[in-house]
Amino acid sequence: MWTIDLAHLLRRFGVAVEFTTVTLGANPAYARERFYRQHLRDDCRRVERLFLVRTGFGLGCRACSRRCARLSPPQRVPAEGLWV
Repeated sequence: MWTIDLAHLLRRFGVAVEFTTVTLGANPAYARERFYRQHLRDDCRRVERLFLVRTGFGLGCRACSRRCARLSPPQRVPAEGLWV
């Protein structure tokens, strides 16, 4: 599961999504991690496709350096009263 998967899932349920990421796609550095090792090649293709079609689904996304990637406070979804 990658952030872009969650963004598409939230968007499918009508939640406005905008996020910041260090890598626009699957980060190849994860190839060293045991959890990702077996499926990273397939994940890379799928994740790259999700990033390519994101604007058609209304997903906002921007790339930034690791220094600018900070956690923002939770955002309230007004219609539902939910926090994400």
